[in-house]
Amino acid sequence: EIGKSEAYQSAADKLLIVYESNCDSEFLDEERKTILKHLPGIKVVAMTVFGPLRSHFIYQKYTRLTLLLFERSSVNIFEANANDKQFSSLGSAWSSKFKKISDLKGILLFTSCATISPAPLIQELQSANPEVPIFGAQAGTQIFYIDQSKIFSSKHVYEKGVIAVTFSGEEL
Repeated sequence: EIGKSEAYQSAADKLLIVYESNCDSEFLDEERKTILKHLPGIKVVAMTVFGPLRSHFIYQKYTRLTLLLFERSSVNIFEANANDKQFSSLGSAWSSKFKKISDLKGILLFTSCATISPAPLIQELQSANPEVPIFGAQAGTQIFYIDQSKIFSSKHVYEKGVIAVTFSGEEL
């Protein structure tokens, strides 16, 4: 079991990134709880992915996991419910917090809900942290024209939300 391995146990910080094809909130919440039960001390960020854009397209049908173990570096998760008006003020609040993180090397950003544009948040974070790369994606949905996109963290499943993961450390 991964959670009992020497590498996992000795890691200074642990991040699991989940890409999930199922957009059901109850399913996602159970998945989140199962992950936390079996991987103690893990930090989790996740997003739902697009289903087929057309009936004959190949798409991700299964959950994909990426486990990152850090020996000397660290990750922090920032999360919020969001709508268009909140994104710009969220960027300002998070930018001041991010400036206090020593050796900040990158910011992973997940957003959900196709009706919310993450552009103001990204612009605010970039202007406050021009040397720090910002990368990520907006969550997808199973049916292209019906937005059921979700993101989740160790704490909560969001239908309209934003999650930022900061990566910091001298050796990153």
